[in-house]
Amino acid sequence: MKRVVSNSLQRKAAEVVQDLFGRYDRQCLKEDPVFFVHQYQDPRDREIVGLISALLAFGNVKAIHGSVRKILAVLGPRPAEFVSSFDPVKKREIFGGVGHRWVRGGDLHLLLVVLQKILDRYSSVKNCFFEDYDEKDGDIAPMLDRFSRRAKQWAASKDLTRGFRYFFPSPTDGSPCKRLNMFLRWMVRPADGIDLGLWPEIPASKLVIPLDIHVYRFAGKFGLSRYKTPRWEVAKDVTEFLKTLDPKDPVKYDFAICHYGMEKGW
Repeated sequence: MKRVVSNSLQRKAAEVVQDLFGRYDRQCLKEDPVFFVHQYQDPRDREIVGLISALLAFGNVKAIHGSVRKILAVLGPRPAEFVSSFDPVKKREIFGGVGHRWVRGGDLHLLLVVLQKILDRYSSVKNCFFEDYDEKDGDIAPMLDRFSRRAKQWAASKDLTRGFRYFFPSPTDGSPCKRLNMFLRWMVRPADGIDLGLWPEIPASKLVIPLDIHVYRFAGKFGLSRYKTPRWEVAKDVTEFLKTLDPKDPVKYDFAICHYGMEKGW
């Protein structure tokens, strides 16, 4: 059942979102980390590149793109094959000169170790996520929690750094999980020139919007959540609002809201 917008401020927000949708489309693709995913055709490569690109999507756009390019240059033309075959011991310093804000080369090396375990055990990132997916769950929160907990266990380190732990947040800790939600948006939503539609088994209605600073400020401007700090509940509140516009695919509006905020300097 389609939800009803509850007040005049939210009605204004609905008008703005509907006006934005379609205005920001593939013309903005090069400004978004998903741009890198579109440079590959093999689904396994797209999953690896997508997860790495999403996990590094914090900070300014120029820095994000610079860091992702450096990592992809190391992984070469077939990232999934590289991850499967690289030697974690001999290649311990593989990212010695690469970092991104508080993420260091050692954090990126450990991320590859975890990705290698995923490919070794499940053959693809998709199969790994689906190990944690339960169609009875109301949304993807429980899946994210299970995935992040297991990923940190696979790291097999007693002293996980801030940089590595930042890769795998959980809704149960209050995190909005912006980067993991963005990755799932890319994988799950139907292919539309931005998102890829590689995991159609998960209904788009179960996705939660990636709560970046632009979406968070949009929520504040239009009173979409009672919470005053970025957290999982704000992402849920915005998603529930967007379900008043499209209950089956609420997160389709994310790209437009985000890039509108970038344009406005929010």
